[in-house]
Amino acid sequence: MKKVYFMSMALAAMLAMAGCSNDDIAGMGGDDATTTTLAEGEGIVAINLSNTGIGTRAARPLGSSAAANNVDHVKLAVYSKNGAAWTKAAVTIDEANDTDNDMVIDWASLTDEVASETGHQENNTKNVKLVGLQPNTTYKVVAYGYNGATEPAYITENESTPGVFTAKPTAVEEIFAGESVEVTTNNNAMFPTEAVKVEMDRHVAGLLAYLMGIPTHYDGVLVEQVIVYANAKSTGFTLPYDEEEGLNGIADGWQTVKTPLLTFEMSKATNWNEGKPTDASYKFATVTGGQAEGGEAPYATEYTSVPAKLTLKPNTMFGACYVMAYNQHVSSQTLTVELMGKENGSTLSSLKTLKVKSNKGTGEEQYQYDILRNNFYSIGQKLYSDNDKGDPDPDDEEDPKPGDEDDPVNVGEETDEVMLIINDAWSVLHNMELE
Repeated sequence: MKKVYFMSMALAAMLAMAGCSNDDIAGMGGDDATTTTLAEGEGIVAINLSNTGIGTRAARPLGSSAAANNVDHVKLAVYSKNGAAWTKAAVTIDEANDTDNDMVIDWASLTDEVASETGHQENNTKNVKLVGLQPNTTYKVVAYGYNGATEPAYITENESTPGVFTAKPTAVEEIFAGESVEVTTNNNAMFPTEAVKVEMDRHVAGLLAYLMGIPTHYDGVLVEQVIVYANAKSTGFTLPYDEEEGLNGIADGWQTVKTPLLTFEMSKATNWNEGKPTDASYKFATVTGGQAEGGEAPYATEYTSVPAKLTLKPNTMFGACYVMAYNQHVSSQTLTVELMGKENGSTLSSLKTLKVKSNKGTGEEQYQYDILRNNFYSIGQKLYSDNDKGDPDPDDEEDPKPGDEDDPVNVGEETDEVMLIINDAWSVLHNMELE
């Protein structure tokens, strides 16, 4: 599970020895961090965002289940406790890091030379100074990371519950979020010596479908589409994630309705033959290094942002997307893969339904599973975008690691279910730089 860490600490003993005035405190971002001078009411937040991915301004393309991200901005919100209630605190980021006074930190991977000058470390840690802390006051920090020049307009704060935000996207994109534990300042309005950490993780899920062996006909009827369906639809999610509340999809707009996620058109097959294929199964263009040769790219209709080096096994179709987490558990088959054709006239209908069975749980849990934030759902295995053989041994490029090779699902086999790989620790997957 790919995570972002914030650590806030002030060395109170050192300040006391300095007469509670200013002191030079080494930044918390690593051994090479620049020295930061703190006065009363100031504190250091060391922001760590590992694995920044492709670093573009567009939505990150999904080419595998690898755990990259493309966060380029992080927004902080600081709250103070009044009795049992939390209210927005008059704490800001110092002007050197927040010239617009919007509590947003620009995020970019920097060279070693720039890192040594600014405190932005090679491991993507940046030291940020908070100002305006009050003595003997309890605080918590909420933070969320996103991609783009401005904060996504659909993120709004819950007016009745400060520190809880709602995202209602028109198109699903990655947002990372988390909050700190409560921390109380000392008499000098400084954070105590123990670290304050915010672990930010992804608040949407990921899905890929990697298919092969698609039959041209089923029971004598032409197969025209293959569709991956979900049994419900979420229109937004809350952040940061609340472990006690569980599922973070919002109730507004939640529907337990059959919803298409990825649609594969068989007209993209090289042997489509104007709807009169003669082969037993469909064949598709070869995709190597992001280029399709010999026909139309064999991607799902919804799959429009493709990694530059995407490579697929021959005669396969591929698609991937982000999915919003569910609002509640639904007691029915969660995901299905359906072969579609015109069995009774001109309307497409399901010719065959394949239950997508989870690799986790037992009994009905394998069929009725929740769509959870920061989980990746793989129908077929693809761990690397730029090759189909798996991770090569660093000492022998001709010797891939066992089990890493692409393994698309054969939907033409005589079975009524296919296996789903659910990974609830997205960050443990390989090849963080391929996206």
